Amino acid sequence: QMLVPHSQCSGRDRYAEYAAVRGKVALSKGSLLQISAAGQGQVCDRFGIHQDFPFLQQLYNDGHALFVCDVGVMTKPVNKLNYESETLTDLFAHNAMQEEIQRLDPLNEIRQTGPLGRMTDVLSSTGYNTRAVAVATPTNALEGRINVGAPVYSVGEDGITPFNPYETLEGVEDIVKRLNGGTEPETNVFGEVWASSLHQAIDQTNELNSILSSLATTATFPSTFMGKKLEVIARLIKAREAMGVERDFFYVEMGGFDNHERIERFLGPLFSELNNALSAFVSEMKSQNLWNNVVIVETSDFGRTLTPNSGDGTDHAWSGNNFVLGGAVRGGRILGEYPPDLTDNSPVNVGRGRLIPKYPYETIFGPVAQWMGVSGASDLSVVLPNRDNFPSSVLYDQGDFF
Repeated sequence: QMLVPHSQCSGRDRYAEYAAVRGKVALSKGSLLQISAAGQGQVCDRFGIHQDFPFLQQLYNDGHALFVCDVGVMTKPVNKLNYESETLTDLFAHNAMQEEIQRLDPLNEIRQTGPLGRMTDVLSSTGYNTRAVAVATPTNALEGRINVGAPVYSVGEDGITPFNPYETLEGVEDIVKRLNGGTEPETNVFGEVWASSLHQAIDQTNELNSILSSLATTATFPSTFMGKKLEVIARLIKAREAMGVERDFFYVEMGGFDNHERIERFLGPLFSELNNALSAFVSEMKSQNLWNNVVIVETSDFGRTLTPNSGDGTDHAWSGNNFVLGGAVRGGRILGEYPPDLTDNSPVNVGRGRLIPKYPYETIFGPVAQWMGVSGASDLSVVLPNRDNFPSSVLYDQGDFF
């Protein structure tokens, strides 16, 4: 529903095909916010964006947003005959596919880590000061190898809460530190690690709270969940110099898209919330003169079925379309391949419009990793250990995105 074929299409009326497959949940052609894909080799020269996401249209037209189509979590290239046996992730299940999109390591080559965390590992080893922050939701995406990359901060949607926020409990922090003190004759290596980690966490939390409390944004953010989260990130970015950070990684989630019924009742307000939050965030990045130094990658555990269910909703599927935003992004383009056949006759339709993706998420994170400073095939393989399972024809490089 975010990106829909509109007009000037090859071979046949692609919007009519979309409308026939989507049935009751199809977006009306007149409601779509049009964008051009002329000369890009897609099935149509004009596509439409959901009417409640006008800022995405603006960014696309300004050359600061691109789409990557037909993307999904994959182990290797597959087809209708072998996708179940050759895909290690449990398909169509939120828990399994959310875990895998955060890890992108189906063969468990670097256990309990994620692509952003592995980026901090590589960049830290080459001399960059890195930071990883999860806002309101913990994630494996930011986890790197122990004692290699950046420690992962966890902050709330309202920012940092100091270790002891109560003035009446004076001295609690010192007491906790003494109780979890350093080397003693009766301590062991596990106790030492615990004590060191606790002291570091308390000190880092207090330092970050002290820095953030003195910083404010220029842009006015909406008081929604996404608005608050992106405002926290904007303030953290503003604090980068005070904390000596050269490469920042942030993770934020937005839920509510699992619309098994009455999809348009819920989807429009969600897009509107994201639209307004992103608009404020981009405005703030421009006021900090950092928009060219920021990239935003949107991901999802999976796309939705093309055909609706009896409740006018959609169900769990696989392939989907994603966007990438940033001042340095070579936007105004649709990469990947918008599915050329949305009908049941499609060779990659495994039922009810569940399409097998052609492009893995490695095709998005590869260029981003290179743009952040990961160079060389060996380092890229550390960040994306499953990337070599795919041919170069479905992988992009930095120059394709930036």
